[in-house]
Amino acid sequence: RVLFRSTEGYISAVDIIKDDETASYMSEVKEKLLPEIIGKNSLEGIDVVTGATASSQGVLEAVKVAMDEALLENNTSGGSNE
Repeated sequence: RVLFRSTEGYISAVDIIKDDETASYMSEVKEKLLPEIIGKNSLEGIDVVTGATASSQGVLEAVKVAMDEALLENNTSGGSNE
């Protein structure tokens, strides 16, 4: 599970709050992948961490789900998604 935060349309934080992965793999993912997601403000063009492919893919998928949920929450308070 991840916690995704955005401020004024920009990714301000991504935190891994629960995982069942090997600690050394997740350490690499946290160190390399999360700052890249925040820096690019997107999941586009983000490569998995070498040696931690499955962990990286799991985190990327979890972040995508969290981003989609945040977008849905923002759109349900009115407005249009056209």
